[in-house]
Amino acid sequence: MNFGMTNTFTYKHFDLTAFVYGNIGNDMLNMTRMNLEWQRSTEALNRWTPTNTNTDIPRNGFYYMSYGGYINDHFVENASFLRLRNLTLGYTVPLKTKAIQSIRVYGMAENLFTISNYSGWDPEVDTKGYENDALVKNRSGNNQSANAGVGLDFNSYPSMRSFTFGVSATF
Repeated sequence: MNFGMTNTFTYKHFDLTAFVYGNIGNDMLNMTRMNLEWQRSTEALNRWTPTNTNTDIPRNGFYYMSYGGYINDHFVENASFLRLRNLTLGYTVPLKTKAIQSIRVYGMAENLFTISNYSGWDPEVDTKGYENDALVKNRSGNNQSANAGVGLDFNSYPSMRSFTFGVSATF
């Protein structure tokens, strides 16, 4: 379930607008974590061996198993989140000139923070989003839709945080 709420608060010549967005019930296959636990992180030291059977880290070599054997629920995580998507603070200077009625100075921040238990960079990633839902040929020559990447995090870049400052005038 996706949800969001926008609210604008005003006091005298100040205005504050906040947009909060979230998702509940989203699961993500964290293939980045899978790749790291294979042999690149300290978690690999606790992987399953015949003498270390009390662990949830798969055995060495799981990554190369045939028929996708390395994909298992150990790497599926709850990716529910709450994100402050946009926050804008402005101040309007009223003017009584013939040319300009007011000048507004504002600052805006996007993706300020995200609350989530997801261990990856961003619980809202889409590994194949760059393909714009077009059918593309994968390495084996089969057609593949970009929708196949939804719910898959494989070295995805997190959402960008940006800050904007501006001035607008009403004539």
